[in-house]
Amino acid sequence: AADVDVATAALPRVVAAGVGGEELPVTLLDVGIAVPARGEHEVEIPQHWLDLQKIALERNRSIVWLAAEGQVCGLFETGDPLRTETVDALRTIAGLGWRLGILSGDRQEIVDGVASELRGNRIPIHSALGQQSPEDKFHVIRQTKNLHKGPCAMVGDGVNDAAALSIADIGIAIRGGSEQALLAAPIFLANGRLESVAELMTASMSVVRGIRRCFIASLIYNTFTLTLAMLGYIHPLIAAVLMPISGLTVLTMAMSTKAFYKKN
Repeated sequence: AADVDVATAALPRVVAAGVGGEELPVTLLDVGIAVPARGEHEVEIPQHWLDLQKIALERNRSIVWLAAEGQVCGLFETGDPLRTETVDALRTIAGLGWRLGILSGDRQEIVDGVASELRGNRIPIHSALGQQSPEDKFHVIRQTKNLHKGPCAMVGDGVNDAAALSIADIGIAIRGGSEQALLAAPIFLANGRLESVAELMTASMSVVRGIRRCFIASLIYNTFTLTLAMLGYIHPLIAAVLMPISGLTVLTMAMSTKAFYKKN
């Protein structure tokens, strides 16, 4: 078997590969496209290799071609299966009333496949856009903010997500990706799990509900006691005692509101 040691870099580029002890020019090609590589002749991809590519794309995989001396000699199939925890997290977020969409730099076929798999798991995906540059993602987020009244959230971990994270109403960066994304987003998740996004949104909605309950309780309490005091049904000393009780009641309600729950 040939011993090929390929350096990682942006595609396409020419790298040195040791094949049987000889140094040969090796070209990495992006999926399905014959690309000239720095003065080399264009590499033709035979039909049987394209058939293998089609099978890989049907499995929602990304493809990188390997060519030596103008001939295709292999392809790399890369991809990540959807984790059960991720599917559950997205289902929770959708259940909270959020409209879900995908913005990705991957090929449109890959993105469509992922969206189809998520829909098969009863997760509504309203849009799935592939081959998105950083500028494209920025414009999509800005357009979404203009078209919809509610807040717009963006979750990302790469340098290509930084601009979109910065303009979103809620930018959430996941640790483990690019440092630029962490700097651009006002919120970052230290554990790098998408499940934490669902926990964050659930907790924030719980806090908002708690604030509203406290406000309504305080308004009713003070309106009722103030009305009684103005009509002379409450002695001034009793009214003076009832006022701090109002504050203690609101404080107790606020402390009883659970935002995050400790998992067993």
